Amino acid sequence: MATSSDLMLGETVIAIGNAYGYADTITRGIISALHRRVEVNTNQFYENLIQTDASINPGNSGGPLINIQGDAIGVNVAVRVGAQSIGFAIPMDRAMAVAKEILMNRSQQRIDVGLNLAVTFQERSPRVTVADVSRNSLASNAGLKKDDVITHVNGDAIGWPAFVYQQLLQSQRGDKIEVTVERTGTSRVLYLSMQDILPKDDVLSIRAWEEIGIRVEPIKFKAVNKQNNYRGGLKITAVKAASPATEEGLRTGDILLGLHKWETVTFENLNYVLNTEMFQTRKPMPFYIYRNEDFLYGELFQQ
Repeated sequence: MATSSDLMLGETVIAIGNAYGYADTITRGIISALHRRVEVNTNQFYENLIQTDASINPGNSGGPLINIQGDAIGVNVAVRVGAQSIGFAIPMDRAMAVAKEILMNRSQQRIDVGLNLAVTFQERSPRVTVADVSRNSLASNAGLKKDDVITHVNGDAIGWPAFVYQQLLQSQRGDKIEVTVERTGTSRVLYLSMQDILPKDDVLSIRAWEEIGIRVEPIKFKAVNKQNNYRGGLKITAVKAASPATEEGLRTGDILLGLHKWETVTFENLNYVLNTEMFQTRKPMPFYIYRNEDFLYGELFQQ
């Protein structure tokens, strides 16, 4: 992957994806325009898109737009309905910035190592630069300093900050993460000790509180009511004010049985739902609860 900041009109590009289910379809075109604003509907629009005449069809979304050097410089995202040879891609710099924010927030929910990263470019290639290190943090204890350039994590070459935060998310309590940095022209290896990672269920509980507005704990539902086919649910122990949960009338004591077509028996079940495209884009999502011997349902994110 390379920077999308120096693209030129007329530059040759190639779109790759599963167009209409045909795997690994490759089409070629040029960059027709830059910085396009595309309105999807009255409530949704994209800013700063790359326009290309390389054929993009349903199934291409999420596939790469690459240049003739083989570098991914965008992510295919949309086409103009009813038009020919008008497709759009999210610039790679923007896509990776969003990925960084998502993964950074997720990793900080588990453990805040005190590391703020930025991306710089050297001959179009991205480099991960340490923008800031918090005092008395795990990062500072490991010896990381501002302006260090992180080149490898656990032996894997790193080009974008998102990949560093991904490694932090994948780490386990007690792991020592090997971080190779360049500092004043010298390469050195540092070790980041992951001693204070929150247990996974605690992380998922925090996420449910932040994204739905509920604190929950698993419960064996048949112990409450034997006349049902549910295996269990998540008992709501607290509801946050001004949250999706309060807007739809969820209460302390309710037992969350499912969201849309997915059961919510464990924290893992709930985490799966929170990661779905349906939830992430805040599409209306039915929920099912048990309250005072009644089975009720409602809908999050009503429009």
